[in-house]
Amino acid sequence: MEHRRRLRATLAHLRGPSAAATEAPEPPPTTAEAPTLPYHEDHSPESIVEALKTTGCALLKGVFSKEDAARLAAELAGYEPGGEAGREDLMRSDPVLADLARPGQLGGDLVDWGASGSAELLCTLFQRDPCWLQLVDPSPVIEAMDMALGEACHLVNQKGWRNHPGHNAHGSFHADEIFVELPEELAADPRYVPAIHIVTALNYLVDIDSELCPTWVIPESFRSGRRPQGGEWSWRGNTPLWVEAKAGDTLLFRSEVRAPRESFLLCCGV
Repeated sequence: MEHRRRLRATLAHLRGPSAAATEAPEPPPTTAEAPTLPYHEDHSPESIVEALKTTGCALLKGVFSKEDAARLAAELAGYEPGGEAGREDLMRSDPVLADLARPGQLGGDLVDWGASGSAELLCTLFQRDPCWLQLVDPSPVIEAMDMALGEACHLVNQKGWRNHPGHNAHGSFHADEIFVELPEELAADPRYVPAIHIVTALNYLVDIDSELCPTWVIPESFRSGRRPQGGEWSWRGNTPLWVEAKAGDTLLFRSEVRAPRESFLLCCGV
């Protein structure tokens, strides 16, 4: 029992006082004040993987054509949620979303989603039409994912986010998944190289500017070793960057990177 007491004391010392107890709440970011996430110019798989290992994200320009983006945007806009097909698959691949999905929705689709109830999440798009398969393995994304994830690389789901006018995207930041929670001092130690487990690819089907609830990311936040607290808008001096994307662009980010829950508009997430 003594060694457990010493271990708890050591971890408490490493963690230090909680940020919520010692710091005043930070104001939420605004696009008028925050810079945008720059494009990752080097599309070689090695460079993309290095970006995921260092900043945790990479915005790639023109992964697919604007013509394909317009065609897929029109396809997505014509879908209606409903049905039960694929709900069991969603339960296996994404149990959190499966719990939120109402029975009778196609593939675990979510409607009336978000703080304002004006967003939809349409799941397993490749089961609706073969046109979505072109976003499963575009170059250079698939080569980078093979390199980053190795032999275990596989597709978890393919979801379409559709936000309607009036959608409130001003939610707190979250991390999709933290596989190894550590005291922050240990997780941020440059000698520790956290493995890449899951990478999300947001494929933008329309141009996104400051008026269209852009995606936000906090670079390097994957090294925090924990989930963000409510109202925590930065991490160790790294402030949020918003994504000004064009139709055909792809944003890659690892599951530990902090981003808002609801800031995706007409995009297809793989």
